[in-house]
Amino acid sequence: MRKYWPHFIQDTEVLVFVVDSTDRKRFPQAYDEMHKLLGEPRLEEKPVIVLANKQVKMLHSCMLMCLDILPLMSLCT
Repeated sequence: MRKYWPHFIQDTEVLVFVVDSTDRKRFPQAYDEMHKLLGEPRLEEKPVIVLANKQVKMLHSCMLMCLDILPLMSLCT
């Protein structure tokens, strides 16, 4: 499915990127995929929302871990 993402971003107004917050092993992969999407010229200047789903189990610690592993602030200019 990911290989088709560039076809779906035409006329995009906002990017909503959902991360499975219980699947910590895949955080680096999620970061890489998000970084690829953010490199798309059609997404320049578009707002980005990152949702970490499945947080009910470990709400606070999970949120902090997502912020640690997905260095989102490094993507901001």
